[in-house]
Amino acid sequence: MVAQALGLLVLLALMTVWSSSRASHRHQQSLAAVQEAGRIALALMARDVRMAGFAGCGHTALLNHLSVPSARPPSPALFHDGIAIAATDHSPGTSDAITIIGGSPESTWLAAPMPDEQTLLLASAQVLGRLSPGDLLLLSDCVQTEVVRVQAVAGDMVTVATAHRRFAAGTEVMRYQQVQYRVEGGELRRNGTAIVSGAEDLQIQYGLAGPGQPVRRYVSDPAGATADVAAVRLALVLRDGEVVHPFAATVALRNRAR
Repeated sequence: MVAQALGLLVLLALMTVWSSSRASHRHQQSLAAVQEAGRIALALMARDVRMAGFAGCGHTALLNHLSVPSARPPSPALFHDGIAIAATDHSPGTSDAITIIGGSPESTWLAAPMPDEQTLLLASAQVLGRLSPGDLLLLSDCVQTEVVRVQAVAGDMVTVATAHRRFAAGTEVMRYQQVQYRVEGGELRRNGTAIVSGAEDLQIQYGLAGPGQPVRRYVSDPAGATADVAAVRLALVLRDGEVVHPFAATVALRNRAR
């Protein structure tokens, strides 16, 4: 009887140790998963936020943007300094959303001057991936920018809807892109595609700066002052099981005169 009692005590102790070890292992796994997901999410968001208003060269505020609301059709009114970022500040307790607008990191250039307002001869169309009718391209020669819509592609020769001017050889050509981040269905999504799971909250603040000045204040909604946004604060909360971990980063925008 004594031996059985001692055996039960030893077995109980072993089960307690095993259960504790297993719980600790699960906690460590969850913590590692959350930390890795957080690093990936912040790295992706920071990369895209830095590109807000990217136009190849020059500060967006100093360029002459031809694709503005007053531009004649068919050029879409999609790109100028004031709309490099579109902010959505939701009600308290609800995640925010951010849309980044600008050119893609991958770019090529015009191998020859435009012979007319509809023809682009690219140095390498492959750099931009597979181009299809309807895709949007951003042209920038460090003085002016314009967004044009692809109509047809034949190798490196691209036909676009009528542009406002003929750009010279060497003009940078990149895809025009809008990238949105939001938390939905427990996932952090980039243009609707899940980046990481277990996302509980995303809060965003925007650093406003005057010309030639550092960031003077952060606001939750820049409203009509998006052209003054020089930095973005990201605060993301992720969960895996019982592990809840906050992540934060401040990202400075490139290609800004402020």
